[in-house]
Amino acid sequence: MMISPAAGLSPQVTRERSVADLLGWARGLFEPAARRWVDSLGPKSRLVTGYQLGWWDASGTPAKGSQALRPALVLLCAKAVGGTAEDAVPAAVGAEFVHAFSLMHDDVMDKDPMRRHRAGNPAAWTVFGTPATFAAADELMSLAFEGFFRHSENLDTACAAAAVLGQAVARVARGQALDLAFEHTDAVTIEQCLSMEADKTASLLAAATRLGALYGGATHEAADRLTAFGEHLGRASALAEQAEGLDWARQCASWHLRSALAQLRKQSAHTDHPTARTASAELAALARFAVSRACRGPGA
Repeated sequence: MMISPAAGLSPQVTRERSVADLLGWARGLFEPAARRWVDSLGPKSRLVTGYQLGWWDASGTPAKGSQALRPALVLLCAKAVGGTAEDAVPAAVGAEFVHAFSLMHDDVMDKDPMRRHRAGNPAAWTVFGTPATFAAADELMSLAFEGFFRHSENLDTACAAAAVLGQAVARVARGQALDLAFEHTDAVTIEQCLSMEADKTASLLAAATRLGALYGGATHEAADRLTAFGEHLGRASALAEQAEGLDWARQCASWHLRSALAQLRKQSAHTDHPTARTASAELAALARFAVSRACRGPGA
């Protein structure tokens, strides 16, 4: 699927930071905190978790690490509403942990032998077994919620973040239940499939962008704009993965990407702060990258 540069904010973001630089910056902020949180787990769950996150291989030998797309979205959303990325680190860790939790559960239930978006790497359950993988995944999710209260300065923000992430987890569970049910019936409509994919994919991206807005001190309206950005981005990415040979899927993915970028233009228009506007432009670059990666498939 071709992505037109005219679809969103000015490409001047390339004069600021490349997507690779953005992801590296996000890893630099998010990963040290994430590793400290994971170090609180027992030895087996710590090993499984670090493997899932790409920090090390099955024996504990250091590896490259995760791409940090969701943490980058969280941190930039905080900046896009006038806050600081540093204040949003607990939200970035929480979003990535719950994403990893969902993948670990999905891989087991789908009997998927390979880790999503890591070509050539076996799924955790095939390496460590189902019980150990479920245990580590559940501990990882609990760390995400606990972290809001242990590492956030504002209790109201922590409570709001926990509510947002809890709602996202419920959507993910509903989407996975539908996905499993669809395997046993031929009477599934396109609308039902799109709803299921939205719950499985868009829910966590919408939560990530809202979490960033909350930790950036956003107004309710700004938080809603960035939540809509994440929801449209998630739907665009899910559709792009299925778009090969399907014109309707490509068209729908393009429409959702344009809608996501429109929300960023609205957000940028509501601030005269140069740093916030730059963050919106960088979010646009990440959105295009995420959809392009989805077009290339799981191993991209």
